[in-house]
Amino acid sequence: MNSSDIKGVEQVESLLGKWSPSDLAMIEGVSLKSNLEGGVTTLVLQALFQAKADSWPDFDKEMIPVTICFNDVGNLHLKGFGGGAVQIMGFDIRFVGDRGLEGINYEIEDYEDDRIRFQCRSVEVQSAG
Repeated sequence: MNSSDIKGVEQVESLLGKWSPSDLAMIEGVSLKSNLEGGVTTLVLQALFQAKADSWPDFDKEMIPVTICFNDVGNLHLKGFGGGAVQIMGFDIRFVGDRGLEGINYEIEDYEDDRIRFQCRSVEVQSAG
């Protein structure tokens, strides 16, 4: 995936260098909001990102708070959330807009532990740092 496909990614790159979804180490919060009139569901992740280290994640190194907004979410799967921050070992955002699926441009998943998985139309970094 090309980082230029995601709006606002330059906010993360200015703090961590090169953007990689796999730099997401922890999810601190998940919020879901549905617009009944437009039928759009928005998921917002409050996450901690860290440049890859020898051990993952390295709790002795700085983690950068990042808020990411996913629009028009479907097929949402969450496992093991509640009771605090959730460590994510293999986070990925894959562009699938070329598959011809109506309204689906991205697939998001934790490919190591399957803690989070969904599809969406668009992705935007709202804030970093």
